[in-house]
Amino acid sequence: MRTNVRSIFAILLIAGVTFVACQNSKPKEIPFIYTDNGVGYRFYNQDTTARTPGEGDILSLKLTYGSPDSVYFDSNSSPEGTMLLPMYKSQFPGDLYEGLTMMHLGDSASFMIPAESFFLKTAGFPEVPDFAAGVEKLLFNVKLDKIQTQDEMEAEMIEQMAVAQGEEETKIKEYLTANNITVEPTESGMYYIETVKGTGPKPQSGEKVKVHYTGTLLDGHKFDSSVDRGQPFEFTLGVGQVIRGWDEGIAMMNVGSKGKFVLPSTMAYGERGAGRDIPPYAPLVFEVELLEIVK
Repeated sequence: MRTNVRSIFAILLIAGVTFVACQNSKPKEIPFIYTDNGVGYRFYNQDTTARTPGEGDILSLKLTYGSPDSVYFDSNSSPEGTMLLPMYKSQFPGDLYEGLTMMHLGDSASFMIPAESFFLKTAGFPEVPDFAAGVEKLLFNVKLDKIQTQDEMEAEMIEQMAVAQGEEETKIKEYLTANNITVEPTESGMYYIETVKGTGPKPQSGEKVKVHYTGTLLDGHKFDSSVDRGQPFEFTLGVGQVIRGWDEGIAMMNVGSKGKFVLPSTMAYGERGAGRDIPPYAPLVFEVELLEIVK
């Protein structure tokens, strides 16, 4: 999982436009100390016995940055409330990584970094963004919440995935019981409940189909519906234009059929979810009608 640091900070800069008018919280007044390379630092909490970040580690941070008077980005605005940052050696004298090498697990600190160097060298912008024009120094407020190696992070993700999938399986079983659904799942784990048997042909991979659908979470929360829009949805079957559950489920239907798909997240949007309405590891329910095979 090699992350491009420039892409991370470019995203934060884009997000920062939204926050440029927000006032930064004023930390208690502790004088900045400056390194030979011009990085200003001051610590509010420091545990010199705790773990320090090494090259290749993944850092979980609470972070704000901006000018001394305005906030461009605040990690609290993200759904997770934190940001993940891969730890590298300093890329140039006086960059943020020089400051991060001073930190220990649990520490909180502020750093002053030359703005032009950050924008042009770390974030990879061709020029300083307009919203930071005239700003000489950027203020970073950082709390280091977690340090993990790649292996540690991957092991944690596997553990979290196992827990989430176990909870998901329980939710699906409860939904099936509550709705008196007794059909057996397919090998992939999805359930197809046919409510109207169509008399037309079954579509083949590579054919374009036209369908009406309504998608909900297990609790009935509707996140999308072609029926509500009054516009059927068209896609080519079996070529990855839609989630796996659709490619498999639609291939089981005859033209004119109506039915319900109950999809585990592995057949839908998985551990990432989709947008605001579909969280990670969310089983989905689709009411589907196969209208025609488009010739």
